[in-house]
Amino acid sequence: MMSVSFPKVHIVITGIEKVIPCMKDLDLFWPLLATHGTGQNITAYNSIITGPRQEGETDGPEAMYVILLDNNRTQVLAQRHQRRALSCIRCGACLNACPIYRSIGGWTYGTTYSGPIGSVISPYLRGLKEFKHLSYASSLCGRCTEVCPAKINLHELLLYNRNDAVKNYYYGSIDKITMFGWKK
Repeated sequence: MMSVSFPKVHIVITGIEKVIPCMKDLDLFWPLLATHGTGQNITAYNSIITGPRQEGETDGPEAMYVILLDNNRTQVLAQRHQRRALSCIRCGACLNACPIYRSIGGWTYGTTYSGPIGSVISPYLRGLKEFKHLSYASSLCGRCTEVCPAKINLHELLLYNRNDAVKNYYYGSIDKITMFGWKK
């Protein structure tokens, strides 16, 4: 662990949703990530860093700074239903289960977070008007919800995103004509 013991200053940059209430909660989250993300009992690259070097310790940084990034996560938090998506532990289980993701891959989403979870949060992180299409990149089969260890109802949240896009009039004239035709 030369990356944290050798430098004099350790800088942590993380999203606001990655902070857990206390160390005892790690008992729950750590095995979930490994089991659902890779099928292992525990992953090989997890570290617990509790702060700068204390008196009497031989290694570790002299100072530690934690930078919490919002990156529009408060936009997701402001949504009554979609805020649940911030409980995601980023294990990747929903990606592995999603037939759309398995067919087209992650690069086609054009965002940092792909698959079902990315389709829920990316429109709020990057702008609903420009990324509303991600909420339609789903068959709504519910496999993502079935395998989610955090019990996030992903396929339902995609419907809320679609509804929000319509409420904000983020649709084109073709959509408008098609819906008018279906209505008649």
